[in-house]
Parts: sequence; structure tokens; C-alpha cells
Amino acid sequence: MVDSISCGKMKNSLNGMTLFNYCMKKPEERKQLIDQVFADKAALVHQEHEKTIEALPLVKMTMTAFVEGEDEIVVGDILTCKMRVDYYNMEKGQKAGYVHSRNYPYLKKDNWFLIITDDSFTNLAAVEKLEIRDNFYEKEFKERISRPGKISFTAILTNDSYKGLDQFSKVEVNVIQ
Repeated sequence: MVDSISCGKMKNSLNGMTLFNYCMKKPEERKQLIDQVFADKAALVHQEHEKTIEALPLVKMTMTAFVEGEDEIVVGDILTCKMRVDYYNMEKGQKAGYVHSRNYPYLKKDNWFLIITDDSFTNLAAVEKLEIRDNFYEKEFKERISRPGKISFTAILTNDSYKGLDQFSKVEVNVIQ
């Protein structure tokens, strides 16, 4: 149905766009891209893309950092970090299914891993496998602040089965003496 030349043209027309960003486009925007590349096969390709996107574990991660009840953050405060992961295409009470692939040798569930690191990606603060049992996941962690200055960290949410769906969130706070 789709040849390597058409796949190359599609990749070029996406200009480095991630799979997640492609999936977040409106169906008519995706159809416009597909029409340009696949010509006579466009309707069938678009239909297959839409079915695939509907089955993908599309999530959005948000993070915040704050001190409860305070406008300024000072040394000695307890910093609260909240992370939330929301599924776009999963209803409340619904659970994620198996990985979708024609050639995968066995049934497998996908897993999400959370990595929290510093700006330079040299120090790890946390690495954990997330157990997402609903259409969202929330995690809160607290830490006492011991030094003044800018504190920044990056959270990376990555999937072990789907490339291009990873999420990144950077949080910065300024701590005063």
C-alpha cells in the first residue's frame, strides 16, 4: 500500500515534527499533509492513520513547583512538585490495551517511565516506572530547600514501546536567602 518513497516524502513534509505533534494536529490538517504525499492512495492512508492515532497512548505531562501558601520561595521552605499525566484518547475507567503492531512476536503492554534530572542531564533525582491505571496519573513529591539561587529540573516521560510520544517538562524556581 505505502512504499518507501512515499514514506520519505511524508517524513520530509513533517519537517522534524514528532509523532506526538503529528497526532495532536486536527484530522483535517493531517489529511491535507497526506493528500500532498499519497495522491491516489490518500483516502485509505488517512483512514489508517486515524485508526492508528486512536489506538496510540497519547499523553500530556504538566509539572508545577511551589511552596504552599507562599509567594516567595526561601531557604528552608518545603518545595512541592506536582506532576500530572493526562491521556488524550482514553475515557475515565478505561485501561490501556496491548501494544499495536502487526509483527510484534507476543502480547505486550506499553510502560511509561519518569526520569527527573537537572538541566545538564548529569544528576538523576528520580527514575521510576509509572503505574497508570486510569485516564490520568498524578504524583506529588516534596523536598526541603537547602540553598539559595535558581533550582531547575527537567522531567522526561518516555514510553518503552512507542517512539515519538515522549514528553518533557522543565521547572525552574528562584530561591532567596
